[in-house]
Amino acid sequence: MTTCPRRTASRSFYESIEAGPYAAVGGLYWTKGEAGQPMVYGNPAVMPRNFVPQVPMPAAVQPCNGLGMGFTLFRLSMFKDPKLTKPWFKTQQEGVPGQGWRTMTQDLYFFNNARGLGYTFASDNRVLVGHLDPGANVVW
Repeated sequence: MTTCPRRTASRSFYESIEAGPYAAVGGLYWTKGEAGQPMVYGNPAVMPRNFVPQVPMPAAVQPCNGLGMGFTLFRLSMFKDPKLTKPWFKTQQEGVPGQGWRTMTQDLYFFNNARGLGYTFASDNRVLVGHLDPGANVVW
């Protein structure tokens, strides 16, 4: 009898989110394109908080400041926190007086706000996810 990959991934995510202090756990996948980067953003041990892509640690649960949202398990309790302001997801491109431009995609906008409230996140690098580019007919 073989194990269903989807069932294995689900079990891995449940184990990761239950064993750790994480409010969200995502599978490891990369941005599309030849120069793609891992969507494991920012090392929580580095201050000030940043979203510099980390080098993935093979077959590990890797703490991070943010993830892509293509294959992510969230604790619903986080969304019930009244301190987590709405809209939860927003693509941001705006000038901030005295600071310059602030730009973030909707996923990192969310993770930045939630991380600021003390929520923690991780990439479960045992779960490898393909990122489909239908225009190029390629899975990155």
